Amino acid sequence: MRRPILVLALCLLVAACVPQTARTQSGDGGMDSLVSRDALVGVWQNAKGAHFCLDADGALGLPGQTARSGLSWSLQGDVLTLRTLDTPGGRPLEERLGVTRAGASRLELRAPDGTVLTWRKSRDAVGRLNGTVIYRERMALPPSVVVGAQLYLRGSDVPVASSLAVESGQGVLPFRVYYLVKDMGGAEEALLRATVSYETESLFATPSPVTVRLDQTPEVLLQRTMPGEGEPAPLAVPAQFRGTAGSADGTVTLTLYLEPDGLYLLHTEKSSSEEATVSAGRWRQIDRNHTVQLVHGADEPLSAALRPAGSLLLTTPDAPRGEMELRPTVQALPDHPFRVLGVFRMQDGRASLTECASGLDFAVKTEGADFPALRSAYDRDVKKAGEPLLVVCEGTVRHRAGASPRVGSGDDSHLLEITRFVEARPGKTCAETYASSPLMQTYWRLITLNGQPARAFPDQAEPHLILRDGGQAAGSDGCNNFFMQWKSSGSSMSFEPGGSTLMMCPQGDEQARAFKETLAGVDAWSITGSVLELSKGGKPVATFEAVAL
Repeated sequence: MRRPILVLALCLLVAACVPQTARTQSGDGGMDSLVSRDALVGVWQNAKGAHFCLDADGALGLPGQTARSGLSWSLQGDVLTLRTLDTPGGRPLEERLGVTRAGASRLELRAPDGTVLTWRKSRDAVGRLNGTVIYRERMALPPSVVVGAQLYLRGSDVPVASSLAVESGQGVLPFRVYYLVKDMGGAEEALLRATVSYETESLFATPSPVTVRLDQTPEVLLQRTMPGEGEPAPLAVPAQFRGTAGSADGTVTLTLYLEPDGLYLLHTEKSSSEEATVSAGRWRQIDRNHTVQLVHGADEPLSAALRPAGSLLLTTPDAPRGEMELRPTVQALPDHPFRVLGVFRMQDGRASLTECASGLDFAVKTEGADFPALRSAYDRDVKKAGEPLLVVCEGTVRHRAGASPRVGSGDDSHLLEITRFVEARPGKTCAETYASSPLMQTYWRLITLNGQPARAFPDQAEPHLILRDGGQAAGSDGCNNFFMQWKSSGSSMSFEPGGSTLMMCPQGDEQARAFKETLAGVDAWSITGSVLELSKGGKPVATFEAVAL
């Protein structure tokens, strides 16, 4: 019996030494084969021409994509996980793809929705600029910071490569910028801008571009930044941006409309389709005005990086390579109707609709083509004038005569013309349509404080709160960043004192002090849709609006 036992032991030992693998179909369509993690290392290119660099150390590079950065990749079983980051103040995003077929030069992956994606080994050379950033100030950094780096060619204000990396604030701060060699035009040097930021606040930055050699490992000295330093001015609105990109499937033209009251419209035209589409929602500037964020209900927000020349680099799945540059233009609001889900009211001859996805109010044109059908449904389904009714319809938007919209006001400065009434949903609400936002890992923007509208001041972070796992809370009071402990049981909640930065701010000291004092007295919480309400003694003391984190 000793010989079989010895053989079995050797088999178990060999099995334990096999490297991490995933069982997939071979690249030639033959028998199943084991694909090791090492087989995925290399530079891949998807059908839209976007590059994915899977390094052996687990780092993920997205050369040629400047609107988002790769963080890391991993293989667990047959699942390839990609971690990316699109803004310094955002949270890492994870994309899980099932490996269904693997070959020396081709990968087939399956997205969570069942879509089959094909990657091929790229022939494009990819360079890596590795370096570190340093600073001379003797100050402790937060536990986690974001190191950003951008490469520019001389004479250009548009980066050819960029990176964002989440690093510990307690040690060396490295960076790695992936770039396509063909984009460098044979240059051996480039200009580098680098930053260190915490949430939405820039802590350190290069005061001016630094010349670096691409074949060396630079050490870049940063300087302390003050609130508002190097921050673009808020966009002058209304504003319109337009861009066109081509692919094997034809061309895509996007026109983005940004309105003063926070409304955005995104008009999409594809040469492969006769029908244009329009989506609507709320926009805002984040990351110290460097990024325009487009929010539509519970959908993943779209982000557009503001370029020095005034254009926007929009990250969108509609673009052939996942991102498209939109340049300033002058365009009238689109005539094409878009679908609207909102709460309709009729009183004293005045019709209005509050759109669910954005929370914006529209005056409704009572002479609209299909308004009589909407009015008939309202008269049928409500008991008295002024009561809300959730409706679905299609319409177009125009500026309301005599309206003077203010930035972020949400006033009904737009006139909605109903082109088609779809249905009414009596007894339903927006909150039931859009799932409530989670309490934790959500960026909660302060809306009201002790019954008064919260204010955000120029060159200062907006007041907000983020509740994390493990009882950690962080945010900004509109002047300084803070951190504290929190705990919750059922609907009860409490906060314990913590610490904060000690910066002097030109505006908002009173609101900042009241914000922290209010949090100290909170004893309950509730969420309705995308609104968090904090209470004390049964009375609401602060409300927040959810922003995807």
